Amino acid sequence: MFSADNSGLIVVWKTTGSEGKKSLLSQRWVVEKEISESDLLSVPINKLQLHPNGRCLLIHARDSVLRMMDLRILAVKRYIGATNYRERLCSTFTPCGSFLFSGSEDGMAYVWNTDTGDQLAVYSELSFSTALHGVCFHPHENMVAFSAFGQEQLIHLYLHDRTVSQLEGQSLKASSRSSSADPRTPPAPPLQDSMDQLILTTRLALKMQSVKQQLDSVL
Repeated sequence: MFSADNSGLIVVWKTTGSEGKKSLLSQRWVVEKEISESDLLSVPINKLQLHPNGRCLLIHARDSVLRMMDLRILAVKRYIGATNYRERLCSTFTPCGSFLFSGSEDGMAYVWNTDTGDQLAVYSELSFSTALHGVCFHPHENMVAFSAFGQEQLIHLYLHDRTVSQLEGQSLKASSRSSSADPRTPPAPPLQDSMDQLILTTRLALKMQSVKQQLDSVL
């Protein structure tokens, strides 16, 4: 069992109960060791989560740095991008462990590749006016939920739909072909509002399609 506190200290616990006395397991926990990272000194730790492979520990600290520690050699990999200095925000692995999702005090959600540490996406269209503190991934489906502080904040639920992704890709290809049509017979220019909406929709579609392809390739 792992625990942490506002001083940045991580404690590893073990149980001394025997298998034949399972009722005593919750009553006989002892400290196995303490992990103290120099850059975590006096930094509050919001959350700990074990990687699905059981060998790495996610450390969400309040210094805008997410860390994944290899428990065998205590080596640390860092993930940068999300902002977290004040609130108790959370992050989580996808069920396969290949991606890391985190909330941020700027109201956006961030996604990294856990192996490479590369930032893959930023969910900037969530439009939260307060800190995004809750991120929860479905254990079986390709679905993730985001929530923020405040009574009027909605819970955003994202579900990867392969059919929608394919339709978006076909729509973008069609738009590309139409834009390369014969310049001697150009189409009539649309209204400015429609063009602005088309640009916004296309940008969002491209961004979401990239994330969905990454998730679909693993999950």
